[in-house]
Amino acid sequence: MKSKTLKIVNYLFFLALAVVLMYFCFKGVKFEDLVEELKSADYTWVLLSIVVGMAANVFRALRWRMLIKPVGYNPSAINTYHAVMIGYLVNFALPRVGEITRCAVLRKTDKAPVDVLLGTVVTERIIDMLCLLASISLVFILQYDFFGTFLSENVFSVFSSKLISSFSYMVWQWIGLALLLVIGGLVLLYMFRRELLEFSAVKKIKNIPKGILNGLKSIFRIRNLGLFLFYTLATWACYWLTSYLIMFAIPATAGLTAADALFLMVMGSLGWVAPVQGGFGAYHFMVTLGLGLYGIASEQGVIFATISHESQAISMIFFGFISLIAVFFTNRKNKKQLESIAGN
Repeated sequence: MKSKTLKIVNYLFFLALAVVLMYFCFKGVKFEDLVEELKSADYTWVLLSIVVGMAANVFRALRWRMLIKPVGYNPSAINTYHAVMIGYLVNFALPRVGEITRCAVLRKTDKAPVDVLLGTVVTERIIDMLCLLASISLVFILQYDFFGTFLSENVFSVFSSKLISSFSYMVWQWIGLALLLVIGGLVLLYMFRRELLEFSAVKKIKNIPKGILNGLKSIFRIRNLGLFLFYTLATWACYWLTSYLIMFAIPATAGLTAADALFLMVMGSLGWVAPVQGGFGAYHFMVTLGLGLYGIASEQGVIFATISHESQAISMIFFGFISLIAVFFTNRKNKKQLESIAGN
């Protein structure tokens, strides 16, 4: 009961956070102006960005499949794609639950264990985090004069002064207390480890880390590392290209460069990974903030973010539902075939 209550509270908290961020992004935008700007946008570029965005999802699915194969399972490319899209669909309702859902989908379609698949998902996320860090580094290299000055004056200097003043004696006391509690807990677990292992629930749980660890090791067993790197680069190149193409949809951003698109991709990625439903609010806030550095008014920034986010969100939800229907009927067909074989 407590676990269910915590889940509900967690869901409502992040939903409220998304609503608050959306409010602050749109509070200075008149509805009539927003509608007019959306009507005047060039949707040829929007459609092209949607196509490229879907290509990124295909590359991501193919890359994930390459991580699954080394752990002894060989799901079809189409089933892996459907699992990825259903995971995205679920993320629009329940943040981060989509990662577990796509593992559950492959368990249904290809009998792959969820714990091992979770390990491959964690591996995938680590790789994506490295790609994001590489993209941030590339932005600094390409536009160091602009971003270096801005960050040193407005972020690093402020952050460092706050950091030094914050670590007072009381803060260190709390850190020491937390360390003592952690150490004490570990000692108790070690002392009563045999008694704990007798519980059936613990016996089941202790196998989960083994499965996840097995999935994490998949990166070291990939047969065609070159193809894996290609899928990774292709996925992130598509993310960059969606940002670049969408810039031409409205006049306010049409003059920005490919390097600027890379920066917007980074800002947008930070919004997408925020633990809110489908990146709503967080994506709009981050992208609008990024465009503000170029002197683009927040009203125009919100319009760009709305076109960029909603076009991808609508396509992901649409194709996610198609994947959900496809998996449902595939499982139903397979079940009937098994029943037919059993009957014979």
